[in-house]
Amino acid sequence: MKKIISLVAAVVLLCSASTVGAFAAEPKNSADVTVNFSNAGKLELAQKSVQVTDTDKDGKLTIADALYAMHEAYYKGGAAAGFATTVHEQYGLYVTKLWGDDSGSFGYYLNNKAAMNAAEPVTDGDSLTAFIYKDTETWSDVYSYFNANTYNLDLDKTNEFELQLKCIRSDYSTDIPTITEEVLPDAEITINGEESAYKTDANGKVKIKLTKQGSYVISATSKELTLVPPVCVVTTSKTENMPTTDGDENTGNQTKTEVKKSPKTGYAGETVVCLAAATLSLGAMAVLLKGKNKFNED
Repeated sequence: MKKIISLVAAVVLLCSASTVGAFAAEPKNSADVTVNFSNAGKLELAQKSVQVTDTDKDGKLTIADALYAMHEAYYKGGAAAGFATTVHEQYGLYVTKLWGDDSGSFGYYLNNKAAMNAAEPVTDGDSLTAFIYKDTETWSDVYSYFNANTYNLDLDKTNEFELQLKCIRSDYSTDIPTITEEVLPDAEITINGEESAYKTDANGKVKIKLTKQGSYVISATSKELTLVPPVCVVTTSKTENMPTTDGDENTGNQTKTEVKKSPKTGYAGETVVCLAAATLSLGAMAVLLKGKNKFNED
């Protein structure tokens, strides 16, 4: 009986260790990131998904890796033809070629925040915007963005939604650069690259109506400023007589960008098997103990 109890205890201990290992943090070797790219004010990529891996083997997932993946997926000739980086003693890792352009007049923002260099880390769900300046002399291009990267609009409930446009102004004319964030009024809204009658109000807000099902790239231009194009991809649908999912994906509320998930490991299955084995072992022990007690009573 002691041997049986010892065996069961060993099984439980082994399974416990396996379960702990299952929930231990697995080293992250990829990330799903969405990218926007514009060339001299012209929008080339809008909310495109890329899977980022450590292409430069520095042990991190960075902006440089995301830009590499962007070129591999969407630039003719891939990263070898359109993308390059180098390491500067003072500025660190920075881009020397972007979308085939080697002027060095580039910018990149991660989650609407200016990146110091291309070595900044990225993770699942991040949004990266890269661009080539239109003004290559004074770099007066102004970064702009909407309060939502994507928007799901249920036409069965409403055909109208609201966005707010903001911009980040950078002044490099002094020894200490200044960066300010503000709403952007009087910007002209474009839909799928075409001009529309919509303009942002004094608070940078605009209400837009869409009546047909489909996918729409919402952006904006300004007569006063050279904008890095903002991007919001709106998906319209009709859910009447269709099953709905949990949450508010179809209510027109702001949603996060949808990206592909990395394959899951087999840890969950291993844990279930171990727990099942432990349960069976405990059950067997209970039966044996009951039998032993019965024998003693007799």
